[in-house]
Amino acid sequence: MTKFDYNPRTNFTYGNIDSSNYYRVLIFRDSSIRIFGTDVFSELFNVPINDFSERDVIVSKSETNYMLTDPYDDKKVKIIKNTTDSNVVDYFLDLEKLILKYQILEIDKHSQVNTLKIVFSDNDYLIYKPDSLVFKSSNKEYMKYLFENGKEIDKNWIHFTDKTNIDYY
Repeated sequence: MTKFDYNPRTNFTYGNIDSSNYYRVLIFRDSSIRIFGTDVFSELFNVPINDFSERDVIVSKSETNYMLTDPYDDKKVKIIKNTTDSNVVDYFLDLEKLILKYQILEIDKHSQVNTLKIVFSDNDYLIYKPDSLVFKSSNKEYMKYLFENGKEIDKNWIHFTDKTNIDYY
């Protein structure tokens, strides 16, 4: 599954904001990103930004480094070396390009049934159901009904063009 949910207002969010196990990434027009929840982000992406700020930070990139800026004090800046093959700023900028290209409105995980929903419009969305999907008995009949009414693309992806099913979350 993904390491985030997406919606246009909050951009990329991982985990539950009410807990300490989350991060959020907002993309700025200047191609920098603001990261909230630096501990979790640092751990998942192997970027030591939590050494600079435990709350949130603005991250810009150069060829081999990241420039960290305190969002509350733009004079507080730190340069760290990128020690990975990929660049997290590019990663999120590339994701944003794909979201715009395919006109995705939302990407959302459903923790109770372990599915992923990609929404293109009220009447057009995909649901990914993993091979390991197990329905809880309380929603088993409804979930079977839901998946029967979509068009199966392959064993994991189902396409829906029916607004009535979009709110199963």
